[in-house]
Parts: sequence; structure tokens; C-alpha cells
Amino acid sequence: MPALRRIVRPVALAASVLVGAPHALAVPVAPGAGPVALPGATLAGDPSLAGSILADVSTTWVSPIDPKYGFPGAQGEIESRVVRETGSGTLDFYWRISVDGVSYPNDAPLAFAVSGLSLSSFAGGAAFDADWRSDGLGNVAPTDASATAHAVTWDFAPNAFGPATSSFFVFLHSSATSFDSAATLSFGATTASTFAPAAVPEPANVALMAAGLALLAWRRRRAG
Repeated sequence: MPALRRIVRPVALAASVLVGAPHALAVPVAPGAGPVALPGATLAGDPSLAGSILADVSTTWVSPIDPKYGFPGAQGEIESRVVRETGSGTLDFYWRISVDGVSYPNDAPLAFAVSGLSLSSFAGGAAFDADWRSDGLGNVAPTDASATAHAVTWDFAPNAFGPATSSFFVFLHSSATSFDSAATLSFGATTASTFAPAAVPEPANVALMAAGLALLAWRRRRAG
């Protein structure tokens, strides 16, 4: 599985934001509910989207091998980004797909997925909060999004991607305040690690760990 690479320094996304602003207003996408149309979001329409970039990396992707030519017919990069909202302090996760100028349009994949997610970090555990940024870089918008218990998929229209095109940023709004790279993105023939909310230990596990540490400390005191 390719590793994430090219991490850049944090960059401010907006010059001014009201402290205490509400969470980003993404669209609930419930597991098993089928595709949900996404209207697109802008900073002007939802100021709570403003924040600072914590991490930004790019991963190379390729399409499946074209049987006619014997090599992948399309390729490009996927940009993965983590943003901390200035108002709420929670994290939003962004992805943008670019297609190289040498790619064949018919070979460009039509679905982008992120798996290995935990619902507990989204919308109170009931659905994933998904959308796309219509005010940013890109010229290809997703048509909809769907979800399973641990994954979200954004769909694109046939022939939406052409040579030297790119999607707008698709994103997930979370209630998390920390992140790791334990999730997996999938596009074409490529799977790679990507950012996601960091797993939070279950209360029972935390209590068990605390009891174990207390027992270890007691044994050390007796031995001393």
C-alpha cells in the first residue's frame, strides 16, 4: 500500500473567523440508504468551513490496465488534506482527484471511496457528513455519495474526467479533534493510506487499561 507523502506546512484557509462558529453543514449520508445528492458547499455560505490546513499530501493513482493497450489508460494524483475548523476545533477531511493530460477519458474511474472509517466520529454515529467544495480548485463535481458502515463513496458522471481535469475537493466533516492515516482511499486500480479521525478507545477498554496500570504501580511499590 503506497505511503502518504509530501506533507506541507500548515496554511491558514481564511483570514478571519468568528470564534464559536457552528460545525460545517455537510449532508448526512447514512449507511445503506443509497446515493444522496450533494449540493456543494462554499465558505461564503458556510463560514464554519474556515480553518487551518494541518496536513496535505499527494498520492499517485492509475486506472486498471486497458486490455486494448496493455497499460493503464489514465493516471493522476489524489490530494488528501486535513483542516481544523477555527470556530469548533473539529477536523474536516478533504480529497481532490487530478487527471494527467496523457490520460484517456474513457479509462478514468467514476467512483472514489474512503474506507476504514468509524461512524462514531460523524453525526453522532448515525451517518457520515459529506459534501464537496464548489468554491475551490477543480472543474468536476461528484453527482452523489453513498455509504456503508465503514466507508463513503463519491460517484462521478460518465466521461466527467478528461485529460488535465480535476475534481473539486470532496470532504467529510467530523467531530474528531485528532487524526491518523489508518483509513484507505480507493480510485481505479490504486489503494493507499489516507487521513481519517483517530480511533477513540472504548470506555471499557480505557477502564481496563487504567486498572492494569494501577496494578502495575502497586506491584512496583511492593517490590521496592
